[in-house]
Amino acid sequence: MPNATLIINQPGHAATSLDISEAVVSIGRAPDNTISLEGDSNVSRYHAEIEVRGTDFWIVDLGSSNGTTVNDAPLEFESQLKDGDRISIGGSTRIEFHQTQTSNYLTPAATPEVDVPDVALDVPQVAAAAAPASTGPSPVLIIAAVAGGLALVAIIAAVLLLTRGGSGCDATVRIVSPQSGTTVRDSVNVHVEVEGGKCIERVIYQLDGKEVASAETQPFDVVLETDALPSDLSSGRHEFSVVVEDEEGNKKLQEDSITLAFDVGGGTGPTTGDTPPPVDSGTTTINNQTNNAASSLSVVEVRELCVRLAKGFSSSKTEYKYDSEFLRQVQQRTGEYALEGFHERARPFRDVINTSFIGAQGLDPPLGYVLAMSRSRFVLTKPRGATSGADTSAEGLWQMTQAFAQSNGYNGLCGSETLADQSQRCAALVAASYSKAIVINLFEGDFLYSVACFGMAPKDAGEWRAKLPPDRSDFWKVINSPEQRERVVRFFAAGIVGENPQKFGLTKDRPLSSLYPKK
Repeated sequence: MPNATLIINQPGHAATSLDISEAVVSIGRAPDNTISLEGDSNVSRYHAEIEVRGTDFWIVDLGSSNGTTVNDAPLEFESQLKDGDRISIGGSTRIEFHQTQTSNYLTPAATPEVDVPDVALDVPQVAAAAAPASTGPSPVLIIAAVAGGLALVAIIAAVLLLTRGGSGCDATVRIVSPQSGTTVRDSVNVHVEVEGGKCIERVIYQLDGKEVASAETQPFDVVLETDALPSDLSSGRHEFSVVVEDEEGNKKLQEDSITLAFDVGGGTGPTTGDTPPPVDSGTTTINNQTNNAASSLSVVEVRELCVRLAKGFSSSKTEYKYDSEFLRQVQQRTGEYALEGFHERARPFRDVINTSFIGAQGLDPPLGYVLAMSRSRFVLTKPRGATSGADTSAEGLWQMTQAFAQSNGYNGLCGSETLADQSQRCAALVAASYSKAIVINLFEGDFLYSVACFGMAPKDAGEWRAKLPPDRSDFWKVINSPEQRERVVRFFAAGIVGENPQKFGLTKDRPLSSLYPKK
């Protein structure tokens, strides 16, 4: 075994050191890890491993929630460690890696050669038997010690097997998306977070205790299609749960389950006003379908596009931290917006958006367009016979209601016009005035938190703002409401598609920024 030492600095604990003496050093919150960080909530149960490969050491991230960095660089999967490397586990616990070049092995070349003359020794057999063979331990004692050590290892392994319930698989699977309470009409992407997944043979998904889908390979994500669900599935709420099956066929129901609301046969289930309506493309209705080209982008690419989108909001001074769960949800949502024709649908509203959002209110150019893209996909009317996840009373590109405009004093801007008018002049005036109130007056240019509370009365948004911490850069930890998270995810998904159509296979569309006024 090559020589290496880990210096572990866990918040609230004294620094400790560990000499690596095993082929695999596991790191995580669970107590059975080699390095157990039970008090660190930023660390996943089975977060990472350090593996010995020949004379080298490698660190592997096990799909953790908050990630691993090496020398401040995010670890996508694995990396070879060098002497002096600084490892961050979940952004909180720090581990220093130190490797020495000395070896504990004695090679034949290290033993000096000694010329021994050929001398005939006539030693009586009795004397030879009586003399000690060497000053070292007896071979019998060595064999007994080895056997005892193997027996001890076997006992420990048996105890661990029994404490883990007999199956030997202590993996956990948690549903990351969709959020509990989501309404499903056509299909929904299911994404899970897996910890300790090496022993998983299959992940089974259940509705009300009945299997409806399964996955046998990492990352164990699936797509639920309502057409493929049991024919007797009724509209309404159903429990959605996960079962882990190991190689021996043992099954373990996971603790965390969610509720999904299914709207089958055109019923009216729970809805959210942030779900964009279906797109009517001539004679074809595209109802919340996904574009397969969107799934080809890695999480790293999605992050780069999100950072670039945020930089387009010059009034925002915050440098955001992009949580891996947030990026995965954005990655999934892009498929709902990567549908051809969004540029052509947006172009007729160019003048009213530029005049109201940019000219009259002085807001950042992307705001009006990305808000409209995320909330309506630039669709004004719902196709006949189609249902929408949006609030049935919401109207216009920004999916606002007349009741909201009236109760907050914005209805006086429109005269006789309404939010549903084809020109969208009234809708743009209301949405832009309201946006300025929350973006500039309330959040001082911080567009992201303004998006999170879009649709809240300014008074309610102000009360929410007062409860936020001074440091809001790690927004995924600050924003806890599923509805607010959904708004932010959709905003970024719509925004990166709208600015990068070619990356999503939309060869006929142009970036939304081509509609902004020229500087």
